[in-house]
Amino acid sequence: KIKSVPSLLELLKGDVKINQIAEVKPPELLNRGMVELDLDKISGFLRGKRIMITGAAGTIGSELYRQIVRFGPKQLVLIDKSENSLFALEAEIAQSPNQVPCVSMIGDVKDGFKMERVFSRYRPHIVFHTAAFKHVSMCENNPIEAVLNNIVSTRMLTGLADDHGVEKFVLISTDKAVSPSSVMGATKKVAELIIQSMMGRSQTAFTFTRFGNVLGSSGSVLPIFTDQIRKGGPVTVTDPESSRFFMSCGEAVQLVIQAASIGNGGECFILNMGTEIKIVDLARNLITLSGFTPEKDIKIKFTGLTPGEKLTEQIMDAAESRQVLSRGDIFILEKTPIDKEILDSDLDKLEVLTAMFDRDAIIMKLEELVPSYRPARGKCRISDSAANQAGGVLEKKPVLQN
Repeated sequence: KIKSVPSLLELLKGDVKINQIAEVKPPELLNRGMVELDLDKISGFLRGKRIMITGAAGTIGSELYRQIVRFGPKQLVLIDKSENSLFALEAEIAQSPNQVPCVSMIGDVKDGFKMERVFSRYRPHIVFHTAAFKHVSMCENNPIEAVLNNIVSTRMLTGLADDHGVEKFVLISTDKAVSPSSVMGATKKVAELIIQSMMGRSQTAFTFTRFGNVLGSSGSVLPIFTDQIRKGGPVTVTDPESSRFFMSCGEAVQLVIQAASIGNGGECFILNMGTEIKIVDLARNLITLSGFTPEKDIKIKFTGLTPGEKLTEQIMDAAESRQVLSRGDIFILEKTPIDKEILDSDLDKLEVLTAMFDRDAIIMKLEELVPSYRPARGKCRISDSAANQAGGVLEKKPVLQN
């Protein structure tokens, strides 16, 4: 890796410090041991298979490529709608010592005609569906696109997987799907229901994995905090009590692969991510590991929760029961049968609403589909006293009405 250091003039003036070039690795922020899964068991599962990855140029998709390619698959079909990201992945593939046949193509998972051609031509044995809109605020402001990308595309891809005899189909879900308060969480919960509705109705084994925030992924707090620290602060945190489950990208992908290798259909796999980590603690750790003193060198500013954002997350709700799998590192939720005919009828109506651009009706339909969904309404802020107790600065800024 190449790094640029501050100029001597900048150092003498005191504008920057030499330790600003310190590199912090995401696992250092977890304050727990890394979860290691038994990858030997999945070697036979991946070897010699044609594998398709949607959202292949994203954080999870590209890491899937890196880990899968080591096991000698027959072919990898990599699909992403981001030209620049896919170009960067192709450059990495060209330098990889593992020369596995790879087909990369620009494509949108909402394009049914193109996806049909991909399934027909490449006949994948395994599909990892990682493509999704994941940013809470963006999905709140664009619910129609969130429904189309996270729900409609998942429904279409599961149908294609069933039609073309795919062996395993693995959906990437999120802990925000549990008792969702956001459009993003609600749409991912409906995607989970689609997977569960295929149980017993297909030769394809449909499973999904659910996990928390991935440290270092695009748009996550780590690159945002790192950039803010590089600029001298302040580091912005929504609320002093805000907390999340965190995991490294490697851990997340190992869970996804493990689920693919053992899932028989309809299961939900959850990684044991330990306890939640307060965002403000992660910010302080990152500031310290970067060579600065929190509040002295780099200030922390509290901005208030945005619409749809939770104070804390859950990995499962009260109605879900689980059993421990694989040395306690993975939980598997018991299968939940879903009435596919009723779900399909509701999804048909939801698709009509997206075509009508009826935002309010879409939110109401999501509430019907996911009874635990509580849409964000009004403004969310933190109190001045809470900010003062946290030792930070409260930033007063307008929050968009949902």
